[in-house]
Order: sequence, then C-alpha cells, then structure tokens
Amino acid sequence: MKDEKGQAGRTVFETLLITSLIGIFLVIAISNFLTSVRLVREVALRSELGHIRTAVIIYITVNRRYPANLRDMVSEGYTLPTGSGLIKYKYIEGMAVDKDGNLLDTFGAPFTYESKTGWVKSSSKGYESW
Repeated sequence: MKDEKGQAGRTVFETLLITSLIGIFLVIAISNFLTSVRLVREVALRSELGHIRTAVIIYITVNRRYPANLRDMVSEGYTLPTGSGLIKYKYIEGMAVDKDGNLLDTFGAPFTYESKTGWVKSSSKGYESW
C-alpha cells in the first residue's frame, strides 16, 4: 500500500508478524520471571526452615524440652550472658505470621511443627518433605 506521498506502508502481514513476535517475547519473559520468583521463594523457604530448626534447638537447649508450638517461640525469648552484661533475644523474630500468630512460609502457608520430635516443615504443596 502506498500513502499519499507514494511511500509504501506496513502491510497487514508485517503488522501481524511484529505483534506475534512481541507476544512470543512477552510470554518468554513472563515465564522466566515466574520461574525466578519460584526459585527465590524456594531459597527463602530453605533458609527459613534452617532458622526455625536452629531456634528449636536453642529452645531445647535452654528449656530442656521441646516447645509446645511455634507460636510460643515467636512470643518467648531467652537471655545470654556476655562480657558486658546480658543480651535478650527472641527465639524467632522477623518472620511473617497470620492473624492467629502462626508462622507463614514464603508461599503463604503455615509451617507445621511436630512437638514430639521438634521437626518443622512447610505445609505448601510440593514442599511438605523439606
């Protein structure tokens, strides 16, 4: 097609081709983004599980028993002596909790805790065995 000045414009085929290519690139970009988000959440979940499990070990060491639940570990703390005095710490802090005080994993599901063994795991589908 030529415009008023005699120059050729884009054809419908060219427009569809460009639109299709942009669509393909967007699908690839969104897919890569979602994969990256999932991988980051998985790494954060592993880290959180490690921190909570370490907190359970500290709780057992200080109190000589397993904690009744994870909510208690969020609200309770312990004191350690140092050369210049005492330092107070919470067993678990800085993690997401729901309205009932349950710890949430990076996927938004509550962590599960077995009070007889002290084992903490995720309840997110696909990550229950971590």
